[in-house]
Amino acid sequence: MIKRFMDEDNAVLLGAATFWEGIDLPQDKLQLLVITRLPFDAPEQLEVKARYNQLKAAGKSPFYNLALPKATLRLRQGVGRLIRTSDDYGVVVVLDSRLATHQYGQTMLKTLPTSLPVKKAGLTEIVKGTQNFFKIHRSSAQD
Repeated sequence: MIKRFMDEDNAVLLGAATFWEGIDLPQDKLQLLVITRLPFDAPEQLEVKARYNQLKAAGKSPFYNLALPKATLRLRQGVGRLIRTSDDYGVVVVLDSRLATHQYGQTMLKTLPTSLPVKKAGLTEIVKGTQNFFKIHRSSAQD
C-alpha cells in the first residue's frame, strides 16, 4: 500500500492506528495530515479495560495516568510523520474539537513543537488557509 502511494502523484492515503507509528514518507509525498479523531484507545477493548481496572484499583485515574499520555504520544508521532527534517513543511488539520474545547487538549498541544502555529478555525478558513500556505511555500521553493 505504501509503495503504491509513493508511486502516485497527489495520492491520498487513509490510515488507522498503525499509521501513527513507523511510517516515514519523504517531504514531497506527505504535506497534509488530517487527523479526524484524537488517538485515544477505545476503552471497551479488553486489554485497555483490564489496564484501566488495575489503575482504578490502585487509586489512580485511568484517563490521566494512561489514556491521555498514550494519546498525546500518538499525536506527537502523527505530527512527526509530517515534519521529519528542517526542510520539511506541511499542514496538520485536527478535526476533533476536543483539542480546543477540553482542558486536556491544551495539555496535548503543549507537547507539540513550539514552532508549530496552532489556529482554531472553521472549515472554510481551514481550506483557504491551507491553500494560501501551499501557495506561499511552493512559490518560495521555486525562487
